[in-house]
Amino acid sequence: MLKSRATLLLIATTLSVSLSSCMMTTPSTHKPQINPTTLTIQQKNGYEPALKQTRRVNVGDVMFSQFEYQTGTAAQTTGKTFVKTVLFGDVKLPPGTLLNFMPEAAYPTYCTSDKVYYGMGTQTAADIACFADEAQDGEFERVQVPSVKFGTWTDTDGPSYSIATVNRKKKERQELLYQGRGQNTIKVMYRELNAQGEQTISQTAEYALAADGSAQIGYKKARLMVETADNSGVTYQVLEGFK
Repeated sequence: MLKSRATLLLIATTLSVSLSSCMMTTPSTHKPQINPTTLTIQQKNGYEPALKQTRRVNVGDVMFSQFEYQTGTAAQTTGKTFVKTVLFGDVKLPPGTLLNFMPEAAYPTYCTSDKVYYGMGTQTAADIACFADEAQDGEFERVQVPSVKFGTWTDTDGPSYSIATVNRKKKERQELLYQGRGQNTIKVMYRELNAQGEQTISQTAEYALAADGSAQIGYKKARLMVETADNSGVTYQVLEGFK
């Protein structure tokens, strides 16, 4: 009887040591917490060329280009394209989509700047999407489209994200192109490009030249000072951008 008890005690001790060993050697799967208060991203206007710098371009070239760019720190989706059905439409996020932290939200929430929600059978995005990460572990658990289901939350498995430093130009832009000189005028074309780089709006305007060959160009609050112009090119400065 004593021998049997001793054997049981030895087995129990061995199991306890084995379990302790397993617990010590099992790698941790805990993800580091992400601090949302560190996330700041700003939208700014970019100019090419920079304001108040003398430049010369040839006929047909872009005199001035204005665009928005994003700078700062943001959440950036990782992995493959993420698709989640919300009511009768889909939220679609390509890899690398940027999301801004929303400090006023009830949950740790990140929202897209661009519209990413597509209604059933439509090719045009209708709304932004917001994602909640209560655990702050780098993976979203819920999604919200503000204009759908009264802005209520829908459970979701992902997408995952990481924190990224951002300095990204948007492809949409407004431009002025030099179109050449007449006897006492110059021609300038205004155009707008969409996110695919396609021209959506264009208009040509003429501006009178002063006796010394200079001119003032104004279009949509942008202002340029032309110093000299001929049918090969134009020398000028951009004083103010589009408003």
